[in-house]
Amino acid sequence: MQNLLRFILRHHFLLLFIILEIITLNFAISHSTLRTKRFMGSANKVSGFLYERYSGVTTYFTLRQNNDALLAENQRLHTQVLTYNTSLVRTDTSVYESLYSYQTAEVVKNSVSKENNIITINKGKKQGVRENMAVVSPDGAVGVTAKVSDNYCTVVSILNKRMGVSAKLKDTEYFGSIVWTGYDYRYGLLNEIPNHVKINKHDTIVTSGFSAIFPQGILIGTVDSIQRVTEDNFYDIRIKLSVDFKNLRYVYIIENKDFNERTILEDATKSEFGF
Repeated sequence: MQNLLRFILRHHFLLLFIILEIITLNFAISHSTLRTKRFMGSANKVSGFLYERYSGVTTYFTLRQNNDALLAENQRLHTQVLTYNTSLVRTDTSVYESLYSYQTAEVVKNSVSKENNIITINKGKKQGVRENMAVVSPDGAVGVTAKVSDNYCTVVSILNKRMGVSAKLKDTEYFGSIVWTGYDYRYGLLNEIPNHVKINKHDTIVTSGFSAIFPQGILIGTVDSIQRVTEDNFYDIRIKLSVDFKNLRYVYIIENKDFNERTILEDATKSEFGF
């Protein structure tokens, strides 16, 4: 014990120095850890902010690619649905392939304020497009192809006074024709529906399938107002169109694979019987 006290007294300055160094080092380590934690926290916030902005930028630049993928998937699903529907109604069970096929296109020019509006889309002869093919959007019927070049075609819009689309009331199957009055791009008229038919506001109007262009059941719009015209026993029915033609960017072109056979037969019948 005496030896220990003697050693402490002899080397007390050195021991005090070592103790102070240990205390200082411990304080420095603790303080450094706190600062490190604070720094790492700030760094994580900054890096998180930068990663978020980077993700937003890359997402923006891949929107077109993602949208094209969605359109392709919708095209595939539309074709599958038509194949299924066709297989239910065709009597020739050996012909399973769909009567209709879809392909996507982009609207490159559009108008809604004229009496006879025309749309231009970026598909043409090289992509298999021809005249008199139906054009629809995910929201409903758009129009019919008119003139076709190698890579583009024009579409006679439903918003065209020279255009008529065979349509029917979805619930009752009574059919007529959709025409446009040339005023408001949001509305059309459904003619030739007898005034004894029960019609309600918001009833659904779809394509009848009676033409060789549009498949049956494509949405056109809903009943907005009904006016009874007593002198000719038909209604004047205003239709709220399902397609927003002011916000039309992507469409589907529909090919009826029996179009030529059907139209040749019908034209020959009209000619022979003087229709």
